[in-house]
Amino acid sequence: MSSIEVAVAIITKVHTVLLAKRHPQQHQGGLWEFPGGKLEKGETPLSALQREIKEEVNLDIQSAKKCLLILHHYADKKVLLHVYRVIDFAGTAQSNEGQMLRWIAISDLDQYAFPKANHAILQALRLPEYYSITPDIITSDWMDNFEKTLQSGISLIQLRSKQKNVPKAVILQCQQLCQQFAARLILNIPNALEYLSLVEGIHLTSKNIYRIDNNTITKIQQQTKIVGASCHNEQDIQRANNLHLDYIFVSPVAKTSSHPDAITLGWDGFEMLQQQAKMPVYALGGMQKKESSQAQQYGAWGIAGISALWVNS
Repeated sequence: MSSIEVAVAIITKVHTVLLAKRHPQQHQGGLWEFPGGKLEKGETPLSALQREIKEEVNLDIQSAKKCLLILHHYADKKVLLHVYRVIDFAGTAQSNEGQMLRWIAISDLDQYAFPKANHAILQALRLPEYYSITPDIITSDWMDNFEKTLQSGISLIQLRSKQKNVPKAVILQCQQLCQQFAARLILNIPNALEYLSLVEGIHLTSKNIYRIDNNTITKIQQQTKIVGASCHNEQDIQRANNLHLDYIFVSPVAKTSSHPDAITLGWDGFEMLQQQAKMPVYALGGMQKKESSQAQQYGAWGIAGISALWVNS
């Protein structure tokens, strides 16, 4: 079986992403793909990306960060995709090799057929820039604040509680509100698996990633559920890679009011860990909305947080 390495670009513009259609005579011909191409001998993935995107679609990539590493086995070949999120580019996209190009609304991607190796990219593009985490349910206006947070535009929210006995009625009410605002609900509670059918996914603590096995993760993902986790070091990230999770948090980037004495990573430390991950990474810990662009410069898919992304009455 042959093996190739490919550099792939996620190039976005105003809620759209650039796609190219493969020529019929190519491997996986007739399917849509994210632009890119094979690495030449001695070439780095980033250099290959810049060369291929210039040759294929006439764009100059000025800044890009690796966000995914995908190994996929087809019947006739094995491909390793180095997937980059393009932060900044210059030029106007045009077809230099006769392939069809389109800027497609990210919300419409499920209407297009892609090679199976692109599945993880499509999953990543469904993840938003901002990921809100709820505080513990300790106030009477918590549910009102949950709704206001969704009203603010949050489309992915994690119900986080250390208490095992979160009432089912609370989960159902949260899910109903998420459906009303076209948002997705992720559970981070001790007995999350009991309520998996009610929500869009679960989030694992850095301890629980060592207590769960690959078969369990696979079964959850086969139900089209999202599985993420919190990671704090290289060992955690390697475990998350082995479990093939859909996303991770890396923290703490900066000091937080809840953990003022914790040793922080800083942006350089965050980037070092992010580069080892094979899935999208959210920066967590002391984040503010305005820092999302900076976070992406260091390889983050976006930012996650409680205080900055939770609306209090």
